[in-house]
Amino acid sequence: MTQAISPGRPVRRSQPSSLRFRLTVLTVGLIAVLLAISIALIAGLLTVQRRASEKQLLATARALSTAVDGRVLAAQAMLLALATSDSLHGGDLAEFDQRARKLAAGRDQWFVLYTPDGHQLVNTAFPVGTPLINASYPALRARLDAALAQGSAVSGLHYIRRERLPLVSVERAVTDGRGRRLILTMAISPRVIEQVFTAQDLPKGWNASLVDASGLIIARNDGSDRFVGHRVTPRASQAMASAEQAVIKSTSASGRPTLLAFTRSHSTNWFLLVGLPQGEAALPPDRWVALVAGLSVALLFVGALWVVITMRQVSASLRILTDAALRVGHGQAVAEVETGMAETDAVALVLVEASTRLRLRDAQLRESAADLERRVEQRSAELEATHLQLAHAQKLEAIGRLTGGVAHDFNNLLTGVMGNLELLQRRLGDSPFQKYVINARQAAERGAKLTGQLLAFSRRQRLEPRPVDLARQLEEIQPLLLSALGSNGRLCIRAGEDPITAIVDPVQLELAVLNLVINARDAMEGGGDVTLQLSRVEVVDPPTRDEEPAPGRYALVSVSDTGSGMAPEILDHVLEPFFTTKPVGHGSGLGLSQVAGFAKQSEGGVRLSSAPGAGTTVWVYLPMTEMSAPAKVAVSAPTAGDLRQKAILVIDDDAAVRDVAASMLVDAGCRVTVAESGEEGLARVRKAGEAIDLVLVDFAMPGMNGAEVAAIIHQANPMFPIVMMTGYIDQAEIRRTWSGAVLNKPFDETHLRKMISDALS
Repeated sequence: MTQAISPGRPVRRSQPSSLRFRLTVLTVGLIAVLLAISIALIAGLLTVQRRASEKQLLATARALSTAVDGRVLAAQAMLLALATSDSLHGGDLAEFDQRARKLAAGRDQWFVLYTPDGHQLVNTAFPVGTPLINASYPALRARLDAALAQGSAVSGLHYIRRERLPLVSVERAVTDGRGRRLILTMAISPRVIEQVFTAQDLPKGWNASLVDASGLIIARNDGSDRFVGHRVTPRASQAMASAEQAVIKSTSASGRPTLLAFTRSHSTNWFLLVGLPQGEAALPPDRWVALVAGLSVALLFVGALWVVITMRQVSASLRILTDAALRVGHGQAVAEVETGMAETDAVALVLVEASTRLRLRDAQLRESAADLERRVEQRSAELEATHLQLAHAQKLEAIGRLTGGVAHDFNNLLTGVMGNLELLQRRLGDSPFQKYVINARQAAERGAKLTGQLLAFSRRQRLEPRPVDLARQLEEIQPLLLSALGSNGRLCIRAGEDPITAIVDPVQLELAVLNLVINARDAMEGGGDVTLQLSRVEVVDPPTRDEEPAPGRYALVSVSDTGSGMAPEILDHVLEPFFTTKPVGHGSGLGLSQVAGFAKQSEGGVRLSSAPGAGTTVWVYLPMTEMSAPAKVAVSAPTAGDLRQKAILVIDDDAAVRDVAASMLVDAGCRVTVAESGEEGLARVRKAGEAIDLVLVDFAMPGMNGAEVAAIIHQANPMFPIVMMTGYIDQAEIRRTWSGAVLNKPFDETHLRKMISDALS
């Protein structure tokens, strides 16, 4: 399960252990393993040694028991010899005494001849002639009874009452010459048994004890009389009661922990005990155990020394690697690193290679950084230029929307003014006031021309593009251009031999070229040359300004002059609307902006080049086609048909336009009905039915516009004639919503009649 970490709290990371620590742990682990192996080996050897000691103890106990049994058998043999002697059967006790003394041959063993009632007849322990005492007491009586019953018996430890001397007896029932039953006893002092122990040459620290059936110590090999007559420990007594031989852990008579082996003699019913202090039994006495222990210690020392040396070597190698890594981290060159170890040398080689790669990478990064900085500066400059272009385009768009709206309202005003002036002029006849009306109409026409320039700049004028042979078009307007240029200017047209056809509105093309020639004339105050040149061109680079063309193939019309030229700060603003360097009253500042608007609306563009004293060149890019331009056919001026008694419905929210159009149609003999909104107009259509011959409707009205009115009428009758009036024509919107006849404001009576007549026919 992952643990959630609260934001803002530092993550605690475990501190990585150092290599020294890990090597130390490894060393301790190796030493622990070696110690464990050594301890296990020593423990195994100790176990083997203890078992060998147990076997040796038990074997020694058996050997000592056999030796004691031999001593008892020797005593029994001497008793048998005395029992079958002639002196005993002949009743010669003096001779018997003499012979028994010869067999005893020492102070630590003697013979005693008893009567069944305990009266001593012979006792070699005393000198000849010493009065003997009776030995009638319960312990002696029991031994005598056993000897009489079994013929021969071995006693446990008992004491001579008078001297309190400890001894054991081998007793035999005998018969003298008179047939009396007697008891012949050979008393043996513990010192005799001790001599048997001494003869066995026990190892140092071992002790041997002879114990009777009741658990009393008869003799010990160390000759210590203080243990004789004492009982063995309860642990030893319990073990002897349950087994004839065994090796146990017990406590010696002196209180020391002892490894004790015992065995019981079947002939005497005595136990022979051989003991070894447990401390001495645990220590391996042989040299193999000492060699193993020494070897283990030596291995531990050598292992620890080797680990220490290895740790120092590894630490030194790692320090060298660390220093090399730090140099690499600080960007320093690392040419060659030797650590003295194959593994760290391999890592060092990688560090050297990494250092080389890093230095190369650093150089590449520095170059990339410099290149990136240059590119950033270039991109920043491009972004700044793009930002300026965007701001310029947004400004032009805002001005275009404003001028388009102004042109729409102005066209409505001019429609009313010009229409009323035309009506007034016709009604005045030869009145002296006619000249005032004519002047007013000329002023209104100039206003109409100005709105046309505004619409061209805002790219909202209605264009009628078609294939146009540019050379022929320029040739036809050459007289007009020469007239505009004046007597001080010279015009040169270079069209080339191959015809160049462009898809443009020919009227707007003529106006654009005329504007450029007039600007060139104004730039050449003392006269000069103006050159018009036609060519084909392919644009590859994307535009850097809003008015420039997009990549593609174009027909190029260039206009060059030898005038004063323009400074860069003026050239940057020359295409902006209302910007002009001419004195007040000598220009509107819409000429070049009108040319740029016409070119962009025709899906082309404009570029300029100018410098102070070097003249100006304007390139107009127009969409090119390989189609041949249709030949021009001379036709007479169109005339309107007979409109008398035609029922016309006029729909316009502007009262002045509505009244002028109605008056013009009334003068033409039409029956006119008016409506001031789309809803009212539809109501009159539904009410009149087939009594209305044509609907003249304004395009832009509040509420329901003209296109919506026309769509509803055409749903009922698709062939019903409708003419759309507009003073603000958005080409894209017109194409999207209306495809019929359009009457541009301002209009005169002739154009109105012609449009109505064409629609009705």
